[in-house]
Amino acid sequence: MSGQEMHHSRAKRSRSATWSALIALAAFTTLLPAACKTGRVMIYTCPEPCETCDDPCHPCIEAKGECVPETLFGWVGPVLLWAGRRDLEPPPCPEHAPTRMYYGYDGLTIERGCPSCSCGPITCMPPSTMAARDQPVCTGDGPSDDDLHLPVPETWDGACQDVPAIAEADMAALVASEARVGVCKPNLGMVPASDAFAWDFHAMACERKRIPRTCHDGVQWCAPQAEGTFASVSIPAEMSRIALPAIRSGACSSTGSTGPSRAPPARAKRLRSVPAKES
Repeated sequence: MSGQEMHHSRAKRSRSATWSALIALAAFTTLLPAACKTGRVMIYTCPEPCETCDDPCHPCIEAKGECVPETLFGWVGPVLLWAGRRDLEPPPCPEHAPTRMYYGYDGLTIERGCPSCSCGPITCMPPSTMAARDQPVCTGDGPSDDDLHLPVPETWDGACQDVPAIAEADMAALVASEARVGVCKPNLGMVPASDAFAWDFHAMACERKRIPRTCHDGVQWCAPQAEGTFASVSIPAEMSRIALPAIRSGACSSTGSTGPSRAPPARAKRLRSVPAKES
């Protein structure tokens, strides 16, 4: 190769190196503002499969989920659970868990009506003991052991009775025990209608059926992330079945009452589930 040809070759390589340096400088100048704002520039290429759930390329993370250990046997979830007082309106299911899979109540209260009770007229019953006394002494005392007791039937209603003859000397006075007051007859009124039942609390659970079920590690499960007033929890499998509450009967008291009485509210501690429609 002549000296002129070698000179042209070196000049060509120099121009190529210059252009490569200019291109690299232009790329650096383009990325420099982003680096100044964020501190670093992250570029993801998303290999298949992604290795961990912390990788933003993971389908679980992209669906606003998080990887959690598998739920224990007999439990469902994790799901997004909302619970509140009955007077609070439940919010709609979040976008990343749009399907309502459970809706239940707790704290059943029923005001039960009890019949009124009043007493009829008081009945006056004759004395249970009568006796003849040989002394005309009026002390107001009832018959004593020294007096001559007369036979009085237990069911005596005051009608005339046959009694043995009494000597005139033994009949100076006739004494009797105090009159008895009989029990009144109860008058039971109509049973008033019970008030409408009410619930103290209600709860709702939401899930996302199309979310990736398992993470790439094959061990953990993809659960929807908690959001707002929703908590990401696992619930017992029985909560998805219908469970009628057990209502304790209240006792009605009728002593001395002149109007309808109310028994203590009957409360149920078990949850009542209703089938939820898929959204």
